[in-house]
Amino acid sequence: MQYARLRAVKDNVDVRVNFDPDENKFLIFTDYNNDDIQEADEPTIRGGIMPAGVTLKEANFSSDDTFKFDSRGLASGYGGTISIVNSQNQLARIRINRTGNARILKADDE
Repeated sequence: MQYARLRAVKDNVDVRVNFDPDENKFLIFTDYNNDDIQEADEPTIRGGIMPAGVTLKEANFSSDDTFKFDSRGLASGYGGTISIVNSQNQLARIRINRTGNARILKADDE
């Protein structure tokens, strides 16, 4: 998440982050036309399957499983939360606030 935010600021563009909990995948790309869809001329910054031992349980943002960082590093809408589970079945949440800052919360921290 921090990498996506840094790229948005560094490249002075909107960077979209999409999550697919059903496939346990994520996609980060430059969204030049701000339509939430990756076009042929919008490069992938990073993407793929979640790391070994990490399962994407859900992503909750104002626009479902996707959000963006603008060129100032601010998150779209009011931010949101990504829920992940590790190989020991421990739940953690990554909360992104409106200013684009991410904070990792364990289930017992909430």
